[in-house]
Amino acid sequence: MIPRLFFDIDGTYQQESLVVSLFKALVREGFFPREVDEGRVEYESMWANHQIDYGVYINEVVRLFTQNIQFLYEKDVLTVSKQVVNDSTLRVYKHVAELVKQAKHTHWRIALSKSPDFLVRLWAKKIGIDLALGTKCPINEKGMFTGGAMGYDKGDLVQQLMPGGLGSVEKTMAIGDSGDDILMLSKVSIPIAFNPDQELLEVAKRRGWPVWVERKSGLYAIANCEGRDSPVSLL
Repeated sequence: MIPRLFFDIDGTYQQESLVVSLFKALVREGFFPREVDEGRVEYESMWANHQIDYGVYINEVVRLFTQNIQFLYEKDVLTVSKQVVNDSTLRVYKHVAELVKQAKHTHWRIALSKSPDFLVRLWAKKIGIDLALGTKCPINEKGMFTGGAMGYDKGDLVQQLMPGGLGSVEKTMAIGDSGDDILMLSKVSIPIAFNPDQELLEVAKRRGWPVWVERKSGLYAIANCEGRDSPVSLL
């Protein structure tokens, strides 16, 4: 079977989380009140000032998003979501995007995200990858969001989607940027910590995982895993 490439979207492929981009757009279009964005900005400021981890910030954004999407019509949110996905100003990390592009011929590419599933699917269709999974946001019989959310454990999901056959397993890769990705990375043969937060960096150093840091147009490997083929060769 073909090997897998699992990758996180938010902060790993996209420089800004998809759910953050959609949150801002819903405020801008008047679907979310501006007062709600004050809560998001407060947590963003704490993260920028190193008072909280990125994961804490994103979890709060997801909470505010889920809470305020209640009673909005799916068709309206999808319209704004398409605008977000097609926004030419959305920035990606060059080397992760190139890795995902080139892996088209060698791996089954699977994107994982805490962002809403409907937004992640739109994004995946534009990028042209094999599978993408996000947080499910239930809709009632009137076509309105209920305000609920159903996430998943990345580690369990990776385990379920792992290929069969020793050769395929040995070539299986994963790339992520935060502590939330540790379980995903621990399930594959070639884990890559990309621009890692402190939690992921400590685990990567302890386990000998490759650590990549992208700055401007350059990619720097500041740690590597001995005895394994370097995934840099895929770039």
